[in-house]
Amino acid sequence: MKAIGFVGTGAITEAMVHGLLAKPAYVSEIHLSPRNAETAARLAAKFDSVAVASENQTVVDHSDIVVLAIRPQIAESVIRELRFRDGQSIVSVVATLERQSLLDWIGADVDLVQAIPLPFVADRQGVTAIYPADREIAALFDALGAAIQCESRKEYDLLAAASAMMSTFFGVMEFTTEWLEKNGLHRSKGQAYIAPLFTSLAVSANLLKMGETADAVAMITADQPSDRRVAEQGGSCGGLRDRHFCGEPRRLRGDRQLESRAHSSLVHKPGRKYARESISVDRKQSLSMSGHSGRKLSFLHARACSAVACQRTTANVRRA
Repeated sequence: MKAIGFVGTGAITEAMVHGLLAKPAYVSEIHLSPRNAETAARLAAKFDSVAVASENQTVVDHSDIVVLAIRPQIAESVIRELRFRDGQSIVSVVATLERQSLLDWIGADVDLVQAIPLPFVADRQGVTAIYPADREIAALFDALGAAIQCESRKEYDLLAAASAMMSTFFGVMEFTTEWLEKNGLHRSKGQAYIAPLFTSLAVSANLLKMGETADAVAMITADQPSDRRVAEQGGSCGGLRDRHFCGEPRRLRGDRQLESRAHSSLVHKPGRKYARESISVDRKQSLSMSGHSGRKLSFLHARACSAVACQRTTANVRRA
């Protein structure tokens, strides 16, 4: 097994180490930089095969694969100080950086792969986009869940933007839980129901063949009384679905507040353009919705949040 080293010891490094060393271990030797001493010490105490180096250069010298897991703001200064070997495998999980900039800072003829691992790799359930395609690095991330090998930078940037929709996913779950609580259901019961529901939906979607999702949703929800009640309440913006998509911007936690503002500006400002597509929605129509228009605004809401996600996750989306 090859040795893997991490320059930078943050949340993603910790998740990858847990996933790589879960039984059966994928690697036998991991070197960590001392950058975050607390995290590094915790991992070394838990895993015998983890060694904390005295400096970043030691990590590079003792590793066949080096994972760059540092903040974009300090990436250049940290990377330029290191001496890499020609032919060494380098995996950058640093967000937003251009590939050519990384190669210039590295200053050696290395095999550079960029990747977007998510915290779920800790449980070997993460899907990770990598660019360019690389058999060895794909095998590494397959061990952590699944690897999607991108054939172009455009594919990679699109998946990077899509991964930022996680905040929208959690926002919908949170809003639904709050709606249930406001209507008399104890919050703990709402959480106990909503999380497994979304998990089951995700598992079902993953098993479906392309194009079958819409048919499956229609079949599952056709005879659900709760779904009919939500639809019947749609005309007055009183139902759960329409309260989520046509109400005033909500003060939710963190990124969800930004998404709400993006949704509001997109829906209520005619002619606003995102992703080279124009959207024009009349304000009065958006506030007096039927069940059909509720579905339309669901789509617009998702596209609004996606636009914000694209801007936040990567500034390098290549548009056709």
